[in-house]
Amino acid sequence: MPGAGGLIDDLLRRRVLILTGKGGVGKSTTSAALALLAANDGKRVLVIEVDAKGNVPDFFDTRRVGFKYRRLHKNVWGLSMQPKDSMQEYLSLMLHLPGFSLKPMQGFIEYTSGAIPGLKEILVTGKVYYEENASENGGPRWDLIVVDGAPTGHVVSQLGAARHLSTLVRSGPIHDQAVRIANLLSDVERTAVVLVTIAEEMPVSETIDLADRFADETDITPAALLVNQLQPEIVSDADLPAFKRLVSAAGRKDFLQRYPDGDPLLGAGEMMLEAQGRSQHLGKLLARSLKLPTLNIPYVFQRNHGFAFTRTMARALDDLR
Repeated sequence: MPGAGGLIDDLLRRRVLILTGKGGVGKSTTSAALALLAANDGKRVLVIEVDAKGNVPDFFDTRRVGFKYRRLHKNVWGLSMQPKDSMQEYLSLMLHLPGFSLKPMQGFIEYTSGAIPGLKEILVTGKVYYEENASENGGPRWDLIVVDGAPTGHVVSQLGAARHLSTLVRSGPIHDQAVRIANLLSDVERTAVVLVTIAEEMPVSETIDLADRFADETDITPAALLVNQLQPEIVSDADLPAFKRLVSAAGRKDFLQRYPDGDPLLGAGEMMLEAQGRSQHLGKLLARSLKLPTLNIPYVFQRNHGFAFTRTMARALDDLR
């Protein structure tokens, strides 16, 4: 497996990165940081928010985006999936009727989207496919597309919908487009699905279950695991045995005799050792269960999640190269 630096470069060479994980693990912040890192390398990057209520533009200190892409930062653009706009674009491309109104077809659209399983989900992946194939000035419009993807409970059905739809609809434009989208998502040279988690029991359990679902229900293989928000190792490996004796063994009594008010400090040391042990245990569980190239991302000690946070996190990723 590639080291941290090799893994980052391997991910950024792809055409599409799709990040997914349980809510609260830093999926959006990591998407923004990877987009900025790629942009700093000179790539032209598009960030796609799958959730229309997403907040990726907040990480670039700019206003929210709509369905039409807009510049967020130098070399970084963003757009947000909007169901109605996405349906109109999909039908425009499929029926070759640019600019038509949805109103006369509203009933047909509602019936079709409900009658054909996976059609609503394919609007998201179809947009990714469309932008990946878009050209401008004689070349690709984007060097990299970063997708702030759906959370663990929805991403498998969303990414697997195209292949499923291609088996339900055996011919015609919907079938053909579904096949092209499914092929993009399963092509490990063009697309990397990245699992994002933190070293806590529930997110780790959901991440392992998610990997199993990808294997059982799709032809998509996750490319990497990002373990986010890892606390720094304050005590060196050489000093760790002495620190453990001080905090929780014979050294504790001597320390308190010398420093009677030092109990809260020892308590903090105990909490740090517990967190470190838990993190190491869960890291081994992830490695044993998933066997994926893994990138450990340090905790960013910054209060506000604006562009300063994104820049700091991108630098932390760059330092891992």
